[in-house]
Amino acid sequence: MNLGLRHFRYFVAVAEELSFTGAAKRLHMAQPPLSRAIRELEEALGVTLLERTTRSVALTPAGRVLLEEAREVLSAFEGALGHARQAGRIDRQRLSVGFRPATSLPLLEPIAREFRGKYPLVEIDPHRVEWTHQIESLINGEVDVSFLMGPIAHPDLATHALAVVPRAVATPLDHPLAERTTVEIADLAPYAMAVPKDAAPEWSEFWTATPRPVAPGMEQGPVVANADESLAVILSGTALVITISTVRSYYRDSSIHIIPISDIEPATILLAHRRDSTSLTLQEFCKVAQDVSGRLQADLLDIPS
Repeated sequence: MNLGLRHFRYFVAVAEELSFTGAAKRLHMAQPPLSRAIRELEEALGVTLLERTTRSVALTPAGRVLLEEAREVLSAFEGALGHARQAGRIDRQRLSVGFRPATSLPLLEPIAREFRGKYPLVEIDPHRVEWTHQIESLINGEVDVSFLMGPIAHPDLATHALAVVPRAVATPLDHPLAERTTVEIADLAPYAMAVPKDAAPEWSEFWTATPRPVAPGMEQGPVVANADESLAVILSGTALVITISTVRSYYRDSSIHIIPISDIEPATILLAHRRDSTSLTLQEFCKVAQDVSGRLQADLLDIPS
């Protein structure tokens, strides 16, 4: 089993909060993946770190020792990153950019093109990041900056709103709603809706339009972890998926239909990075991204099907 800094970060949060619920809230993540990570850590070490009851969480002697050591490791890691940034990454020549193809490409392509035109010596290194890993990839330094779908609220991340786009529902072409040009949220009541896997509660609620009208007896739809699984449940007729209207350009050649939802709050495409970043290269990338997305806002609201 591969242990990483995230296991230490998650353990420290639980140990300091003495609550899985409180730690999940502090980390802006769902509780099940947090509990899994703690179990993985205990199994790898072969010791019990936390005594759990239905009402409380307490540190074992091994847990108390690990808490002190883990704090030191995390502090040293953050210090090393800070020293490295100060030494040579303030004006770095490579920028790692996280993205999700279906939702980010309408902005990533023109932004990267304009940025390369202004800074030809800076290499843009794109990394596909699924929603189950979007915040963690930034916090852990796997990517420098990432295109995300809101809502995102994390104390260690700075976000820049790039574009506001309508939410939409994705259906198979033979679905009863597929001939509609728009729908209202009440129109979705008879149908199961896919649920994002391991998403923070506020993010999951937004992307399932919860609360929403639901027909009597209608159960929650399947859990999906990425765009491929979302596409599979749509094409199989298992469930519908709430997404953004701009994905119609990405799925243009597939057998799905994207229908804007007229009576719910739109979504915001964000650019996010660590709040403590001092990179001038990153700052310039954010400026270019905001300039380009501002010019493209009207096009994003009316991408032809």
